[in-house]
Amino acid sequence: MLNKLAKAMLIFLIVVHSVVLVSDGDAHAKLQNHTQKEDVAEGTQYIPAEKAIKQFEREQGRKVNLPKKMPFRPTHKFGQLTKDGDLRLHYLRVLNKPHQDFLFSIMSPENKIEKHISPEDKIVTLKDGTKAYFHQSEEGHTLAFAKKGWGYLLSGSTKSSKNYHLEQLIEMAESI
Repeated sequence: MLNKLAKAMLIFLIVVHSVVLVSDGDAHAKLQNHTQKEDVAEGTQYIPAEKAIKQFEREQGRKVNLPKKMPFRPTHKFGQLTKDGDLRLHYLRVLNKPHQDFLFSIMSPENKIEKHISPEDKIVTLKDGTKAYFHQSEEGHTLAFAKKGWGYLLSGSTKSSKNYHLEQLIEMAESI
């Protein structure tokens, strides 16, 4: 599943990186940029993040907790319910190069997180005593943990940003 997630993230990044902005003041380039992102969202079954969150909460019968701290201020927020019934949120910032990209997944029941944990993961403890599992790969870094009945997976591509080191991911996890 992590490989599928990494591949999907990589494909999405390639498409987003292919957008050429002539200048920040060029309205045509901005319109083209926005249209291409909408096309990508449609091709990946993404919907606006807020809509995906509400749909997931309705299906689960309870509210989700999102991180208060993010690695960047997103310009675009997409979401989707996966075939397994999980919520995947995709945050992008495309105003700078390289574009920044971050995935945040919420799983129910929380034991679904176990399929995202491997023996090579570094085990860390959050301030509230929650055990979290940090995984490093060529594609990016992830932090997986279970909390208050949810399984959480924070994932960032290290090719687009260096902000996804362990301390940054822990800070985000603790802000939930």
